[in-house]
Amino acid sequence: MKKKALFALRVCGWLIIALLTMEVCARTEDKVRYGAPFFSTYNVDNLYQYDSLGKYGRPNASYLKWRLNEVGYRGPALRTGTYRIACVGASETFGQYESQGNEWPRQLESILNQRAGDNHYEVVNVSYMGLSLATTLKRFPQILSTVQPRIAVIYPSYTPYIDINQPFDLRAPLPALTPAQPAPQHFEPRLYARFETFMKTVLPDAFQHWLRAGQTRHDITAVGAMDTLPEQNIQAFKSDLDTLTQQFLANGVQVVLVTHASRFGSKLNPADAPFLVDWRKFYPSLKEQGLLDMEHRMSETVRQIGVSRSVPVVDAATLMAPGAGNFADFVHFNDPGAHALATIVADQINRDANSSTANINITHQ
Repeated sequence: MKKKALFALRVCGWLIIALLTMEVCARTEDKVRYGAPFFSTYNVDNLYQYDSLGKYGRPNASYLKWRLNEVGYRGPALRTGTYRIACVGASETFGQYESQGNEWPRQLESILNQRAGDNHYEVVNVSYMGLSLATTLKRFPQILSTVQPRIAVIYPSYTPYIDINQPFDLRAPLPALTPAQPAPQHFEPRLYARFETFMKTVLPDAFQHWLRAGQTRHDITAVGAMDTLPEQNIQAFKSDLDTLTQQFLANGVQVVLVTHASRFGSKLNPADAPFLVDWRKFYPSLKEQGLLDMEHRMSETVRQIGVSRSVPVVDAATLMAPGAGNFADFVHFNDPGAHALATIVADQINRDANSSTANINITHQ
């Protein structure tokens, strides 16, 4: 009995040593590849800092492939003497799955400059993961003063409005701005993220979809489920998008609105149905068909605002081909998908620039 206990202790000791060794190796790899801190926290929160308005980009921060510039936006350092375009959105615009430098704002800049034959255009990606229009409105003065854009391309994410049913009140005073604070630090094993990534590569897709569906069923018991998004939420989205459009226009910034594209298009392909279940895992309170209905209704809202405010609308919801060719998951682009969106946005900007009625003249700032 004593020998068995000693053997079990030795096995536990070997396992602990092995895990510690792998953790040290993981941290060393992060340090060598990404310049990550060895001892402190290293995750996506490294990109952000916090003040009384919430989170925003930390200047010159980095995490894995994501790099922020000197003003806390993803992309290269700002240049002078350029025609600036600000891209407003959430994770779809920030760039989730595209390879480094292939998120659609970066590809938009490349396409515009290739067509122009120079480097006059500068596209600034002012998006962050999970950013809602309401949060963008809070940060609007900061975006305007820092970027000084000539055009704002707004590609709104619809899903924040599953939980938002009241529009942002522009007249309500914001809390006094507090000094920026870094994200809280806490111990987090680096091995867990690697194990999760490894399991995603080895487990069959069907099994992973099944696991996510089970998690969704579990979450529904706690929150309930809606068949469709209430009209109040749609109106909150409409008000926020309209207010943001107005704010840009009132400050002399041209606006291009873009409807939200997804993997599913207007008709759900059975092959893509598991990805719809995956999407719902993040929003269990809205049923799968409710997510598709939300996309349709909110895209129509974007078109309506384009008409009422006389601003162009790039209808990505109908122009982007659905399916795996353009999407890495349910709504996030792969490299070709980001290129496709950048191309149709560039087409609109070029049309406006060449129109005799447009006030978009390519001049130096």
